[in-house]
Amino acid sequence: MEREAGKAIRSLPLTGILETVYLATSIINNGEKSTVFEQDLQQCRQAIDALDTQILNLLAERTAVVEQVAAIKKRQGNAVFMRPAREAQIIRRLLDRKPENIPSTLIYQLWREIMMASLQLEKAFAVTTHTSCLHITRDHFGSATPLRVVADTAMAIQDVQNGKALLAVLPDPTTHPWWLTLPENMRMVFRLPFLGTTTAFAVGDVPIEASGDDETYVVMDIAYVPVDAEVIATVNDQCLLRLTGFHTPETLSSLTTGRYLGSIARPITPSQLND
Repeated sequence: MEREAGKAIRSLPLTGILETVYLATSIINNGEKSTVFEQDLQQCRQAIDALDTQILNLLAERTAVVEQVAAIKKRQGNAVFMRPAREAQIIRRLLDRKPENIPSTLIYQLWREIMMASLQLEKAFAVTTHTSCLHITRDHFGSATPLRVVADTAMAIQDVQNGKALLAVLPDPTTHPWWLTLPENMRMVFRLPFLGTTTAFAVGDVPIEASGDDETYVVMDIAYVPVDAEVIATVNDQCLLRLTGFHTPETLSSLTTGRYLGSIARPITPSQLND
């Protein structure tokens, strides 16, 4: 067969012989390149597997510390387990340290999942959300948090009052005036999403703490609105106002006609990101 192949090649014109040699050489080279390519890919896959294992081990270590925190708080008895200001500080710190090759949204969603799963370890809780806020609620409170979906803001608030939920997520106050009838023991806790354009608020009976960059909400008669306040919504003669900074009912005592709805961490807007 080799003799026949040799005769066949010799019978070809010079250009045909050159083309045959080039084709054979290309096949050999491509085969060698393919082998090197697969070897390089395999090395990268092995490195990724090793890094995934390290990440998993670090998550296990973090969870062990969370369990210690839960045990300490349980011994204390009345310790606060949900701290929105602390969550905001964690997200801000991580985004400030963000490597250039990692999107802010990835860091945000990953740590929201981690923090909410950790919080469920400390103390199980549920959230009731208005149907229009379902996706944003899931993004904020993570896949580990049980959600109940209702079509009425009053029902969501009632769930918190009855102890069925720790928080209620309610839609844009400019289109839903739930802020007029919010029970006295409930406060605004989160503005959602914390990363992005606001479309909802979470409310509940959760202690208020300063995060370092905050805003305060007050309901007030339109005739008494301070000059430095931002009017968010108006119904008849009542306004929902946003004030810059962290305030308590005591520090706002001069606003005798207003009703305090809480101070919350100011969300991060897309323009603040370094992506």
